[in-house]
Amino acid sequence: MENRNLQEKFKLASSDQLLKWLVWIFVSAIAAVAAVFIFYLFNFQGSLTLEHERWGTFGDFMGGTLSPILSFLALTALPYVSA
Repeated sequence: MENRNLQEKFKLASSDQLLKWLVWIFVSAIAAVAAVFIFYLFNFQGSLTLEHERWGTFGDFMGGTLSPILSFLALTALPYVSA
């Protein structure tokens, strides 16, 4: 019953409303990336380096932190894209 109600809501929503939600989700993703990057720089005094180990640590931190956040936002956007 709720699926039918949700599908009806998507059909009744205008394309402007759907676009507004998708833009909000995209901006949230960009903000999450920026926030995690800034958090890393402030807490670990990150600077550019030629050491591969430090780049690996940075990549692990970014990927491990951003992966669940971006996955959640993608899951949130899925009904809007498939509507």
